[in-house]
Amino acid sequence: MKRLSGEEILFEYVKDLRYAPQTAALEIDKLPKSRQRLGEELLLLGESLKGRDLIGLGGRAFEAFAESSSERYLFMCNMDTNVSRWSRSIVEEFDLPGEYMHDAGNIWLERIHPDDRELYLSDLEAVFTGRKKYHDVTYRARNRAGIYILCTCKGYLLKADGDGPDIFAGTIYNHGVIDDVDSVTNLYNVYKLMDTLRKCKTAEQPVNLLMVGLSQFRRVNNTYGYICGNQILQMFGQKLRDLLRGHGMVFRLNGTKFALLTVVAGYEDTQRLYQKASDIARNELYLGASRVSLALCGGALSFRKIEAEETAVLAELEYALSISKQEEQGELVYFDDSRHGSTRRKLEMIDAIIRSVLYQDFSGFYLMYQPQVQIDGTVIGAEALVRWKSEEWGVVPPIEFIPILENDRCFYELGLWILQTALGSTRPIVEMHPDFKISVNVSYRQLEHVAFKTDVISIVRRMDFPPENLILELTEHCSSVQQAILQENLDYLRAQGIHIAADDFGTGHSSLALLRDLSFDSIKIDRKFVADIVVNPADQYILKSTIQCARDFGISVCVEGVEDVETLEVVDSYKPNTYQGFLFSRPIMLEQLEELFEEPGNPRIVVEA
Repeated sequence: MKRLSGEEILFEYVKDLRYAPQTAALEIDKLPKSRQRLGEELLLLGESLKGRDLIGLGGRAFEAFAESSSERYLFMCNMDTNVSRWSRSIVEEFDLPGEYMHDAGNIWLERIHPDDRELYLSDLEAVFTGRKKYHDVTYRARNRAGIYILCTCKGYLLKADGDGPDIFAGTIYNHGVIDDVDSVTNLYNVYKLMDTLRKCKTAEQPVNLLMVGLSQFRRVNNTYGYICGNQILQMFGQKLRDLLRGHGMVFRLNGTKFALLTVVAGYEDTQRLYQKASDIARNELYLGASRVSLALCGGALSFRKIEAEETAVLAELEYALSISKQEEQGELVYFDDSRHGSTRRKLEMIDAIIRSVLYQDFSGFYLMYQPQVQIDGTVIGAEALVRWKSEEWGVVPPIEFIPILENDRCFYELGLWILQTALGSTRPIVEMHPDFKISVNVSYRQLEHVAFKTDVISIVRRMDFPPENLILELTEHCSSVQQAILQENLDYLRAQGIHIAADDFGTGHSSLALLRDLSFDSIKIDRKFVADIVVNPADQYILKSTIQCARDFGISVCVEGVEDVETLEVVDSYKPNTYQGFLFSRPIMLEQLEELFEEPGNPRIVVEA
């Protein structure tokens, strides 16, 4: 790099004084001694020019506003000289060169997260070319400590009338550490939503919460790839944010789900909002010139006053969303706490159940066991079935809370408790009867958890339970888990000796393709194919074909829902391996199960004709 002469150093400093006096700098010790006196005089001149604010960025008003908040930063830029003045607080927080900077836009760009720079630059370009009136964009910026902070920048280009420069001015809002922000869409995440709901609860503020989900999004990822899929999520999130601008907040939840929090507006306004969001998903999402048309499902809750835990609110909302997707073909499922007393009552029950998981060491939960038998009534195992009981609610069967609870983060902990309790309770039976197997249900939410397979093995070892005596029954929605993750978990668990079964086979997402694609040891035929099998030839054909197909794959079959002798006679003609149903035994307490195994050898349950 060429070394400048004393005259050249002074020339550059004088040029800076002319165009950018606030950022002009001169190092006297780099000048020859013969030029240092002149340099000192020029420095004095420079200081006086800075004090006169020749670029239009000074003044006590700027300083007053800049010091009024540590979370809101001001900036002003002289577009003729490209010299900016920034709040002292942002200079300190983000380690900027100084309050006055030349080419501050590029200096700030270096601190913006690489994934957010294109969004930032494109929005600025739209303002400077006149396509947008206001600069309004949210992005992540790296602070002095190297931590990315969520910031929202709002700016306005003030055109000069006659003489004087154009001024670009605005504010940058510091929203805090990135933990509250989704890294893909830059929207607030579920943790921020829960925090917001807590504040609404404390302030007794009414809210309207709409949750929407993009249906069949896997098709987008499979067709265009995950990078383009993320671009669609970003675009959809930004359009939702524009839709609610000034009237609410948008959050990105897990997967393809978003939440919109607004003031209470009632069913009609919520329906209109949902319709607008549906129109966006169907008509306004593009990858290049190609439109990506997606369907939406939605659930909504309105509260004049939130009384339940925020986790219960989200669990109920997730349940409403699932109903919209699976039963209502995308129609909005809406619950109002004043018009739907039963829904509010159910929400209070879910709130109590979640509290018992999170704060009360699973108080009120217990297990019952339904025996699984061979055709001669020999008991070879049992399925563990969770129940919950309280003084206010009585005994609550799992169908009342599992579909809702499995959408909550506490469900994973409950699943581990069920597994540990079942293994610990039945280990004495296994020690006396080595052929006995205990079946425990596993939800798709558990399988999605990164620690699931290691947590299962840890519990098996801690309980000193033989892994070959454990059957994990995968519920119907497990096929919605990404197949690579599902297969990895199943291969790992089977390698440890654990048996894997497909529960509720033939319903929901369960199909014969599962037998082809995944490694199952057994399947359990859902009771709906058995309820009318005595009089329904179609059910007879389906059951017969399924059992034969499973037999060809080397997979054993358990038929559940056998409740009378006539049904047993029809089912037995197709020769499944085992049976489960009220004809043999209803779910029983552990003490009753233990009584069956008091004598050596597996007990037989005698069925009266």
